[in-house]
Amino acid sequence: MKNTKRIYNVIKAILVIALIFWVNKTINIDILQAKIESYGALAPIIYIIAFTILPVFLFPTLSLVIVGGTLFGFLNGLIYTTIGVATNTSLMYLISNKYAKDKVYNALKDKLPDQYLNLIYTKDQKKLITTFIIFRLVPAVPYIFENYLAGLTEIKFVPFLLTTIISVIPGTLVYLNVGTNITDVGSKEFITSVIILVAFTVFTLIGKKIYDKRHGNNNNSDL
Repeated sequence: MKNTKRIYNVIKAILVIALIFWVNKTINIDILQAKIESYGALAPIIYIIAFTILPVFLFPTLSLVIVGGTLFGFLNGLIYTTIGVATNTSLMYLISNKYAKDKVYNALKDKLPDQYLNLIYTKDQKKLITTFIIFRLVPAVPYIFENYLAGLTEIKFVPFLLTTIISVIPGTLVYLNVGTNITDVGSKEFITSVIILVAFTVFTLIGKKIYDKRHGNNNNSDL
């Protein structure tokens, strides 16, 4: 029975990996944009569905945001992207929380010292919210993995969802601005959007370096 279950789990893992590989191999930003645009008036709904589902299979969300800006403009792109972020974050959190949280905890509880286990599985919501705000603003962990990671911790669903929606706004605005102006590469607006993107990237890299330095120098900090 144990062997059968193990074989079943291995087959599931292989299928998931194969699906992730297929999605990222066959879908790119141009194909995605053309497909969404082909739905006409239904394009916003298709975009939100795509934003909800594709990141589950590790498809880069930045590509989706740029597509949103290109197809819908800045304001509508922001609205549709925010909805997509909310639905995607919810789905990935719930998948991780339901199907992996207990398994990961059981795997770690006998291998990690209590001090590290308590740090990872703290129930202090203020501490968890602060940590994920920093993760969102400073890309210490990629967006997609943060969604899965959150489901493994004790952070509550609603606080995490609200934290995500608020914290991703700066980056969303930057990439939507690029997507909005990408059709006119030589324009002043596009050049400005690229400069803002570069500045934002530099800022986040500096922030990440500061975070890594602090985190590395104080593994037992409250953060």
